[in-house]
Amino acid sequence: MRKIFTTLIFFCVIILTTTANAENWRYVTINVYGSWYIDTQTAFIDQSADDEFLFHVLVKKQLSDNGRKLVGNDNLLYTVYLEEFRFKDNKKYFRVVQATNYTRNGRFSDDPTSIFDWDEIPPNTVAESLYNAAYIALNRTRN
Repeated sequence: MRKIFTTLIFFCVIILTTTANAENWRYVTINVYGSWYIDTQTAFIDQSADDEFLFHVLVKKQLSDNGRKLVGNDNLLYTVYLEEFRFKDNKKYFRVVQATNYTRNGRFSDDPTSIFDWDEIPPNTVAESLYNAAYIALNRTRN
């Protein structure tokens, strides 16, 4: 229990400090909700083994007018997610660890989310585009 609590605090600190200072948002793709970005400075390898590769990155969903209608909040500007990615058994997976909403008046709130289960990434989706962009960012930071 202590380990989980410590990990959650660590992730919260990462979210708050890197989101406030994130200057390396790189455009990745667009969908009905809006534009999606990754913060290239936050791409980090968590585990690298022969049978599994884990990494994470901060992801920003910049809502469009239509996206605000779809989520039912006209005051919401964007959401920053801490997303983890996994490559195992020749399949790509992702999960959301943390979500923080930012409004027009500059306020933010953490979504009361728990860590989601791993979901397999379908081809040609936003999740696959984010995975690929984060993987490229990892390779750039390691070189």
